[in-house]
Parts: sequence; structure tokens; C-alpha cells
Amino acid sequence: MGNPQQNYSYRDRINLSAGDEFPVYSADYIGTKKLVLRYQLQLFVNKTWKNFHFSPYLTAAAGWLAMPDEKLLKTNVNTKIGIGVLINNPFLVFNRIQISFTYYPKVPFDNNSLFDFNSNRNNLLPMNGFTTDIPHFVNFGN
Repeated sequence: MGNPQQNYSYRDRINLSAGDEFPVYSADYIGTKKLVLRYQLQLFVNKTWKNFHFSPYLTAAAGWLAMPDEKLLKTNVNTKIGIGVLINNPFLVFNRIQISFTYYPKVPFDNNSLFDFNSNRNNLLPMNGFTTDIPHFVNFGN
């Protein structure tokens, strides 16, 4: 929610243009209160094709940004919807390929919709810490 001061400088303002939030937004779209809700559905496919493992995912985010005199949830909601696939091959030097498409229905300042290719990074679940086997219980030696 930020600092409760009423005399905010331009440097003290927050925005939604972080790489894992809304990277296509202008850094000049600023406020003093911010709320971002993100959801990601990750699927792990149990089949391989020529040693390539595929892991498709869907992502959605909603963000609110408000000035001190505005109520946070009464402002316009900023949304994005994305789809992507993570391709992993442990036998290659560059063993991770990621392709994603993201749709922003309304971008601030110009009010147009925007499609973005490959800006959505799937860094929430690093693949090198997980395998793409059938889900099973892991015994930690208890």
C-alpha cells in the first residue's frame, strides 16, 4: 500500500511495468497504491517427442493502481491473458525453449489492445528443480 505520506515525489510512485507484471505498460503510469493478482496453470505432459518434454501453461493477471485520493479497487482493472509452452530437452546445450503469447485488452494512455510475443517468462517454477515424470510421492527418508 505504500507510505501514508500525502506529499509523494515522482520517485516514490509505484507502477505496473515490472517484468513479471505488465511489462508493456509505460513506466509513467504511476500511483501510490497497487494490487496485482496473478494466476498460472502449468501442465506437465508425460509424453516425449525425440527427447523433448512439453509443458504448456496459461497465465492471467489483474492489477489495480491508484493515487492517494482514489480507492484502490474502484480504479480501472488492468488485465492480461497469456498462453505458452516450455520445451525442455536435457540432452542439448540450450535445453530450455519458451514460447508465449500475451494479450492485453486495454493498455493505459492509448486505450488500445496489444498482443505481445515471448515477453511472458515462466520463472515461477524452474524446470531444473523438477522432472517431467508422472506425478508421485517423494520419500524424504523419514
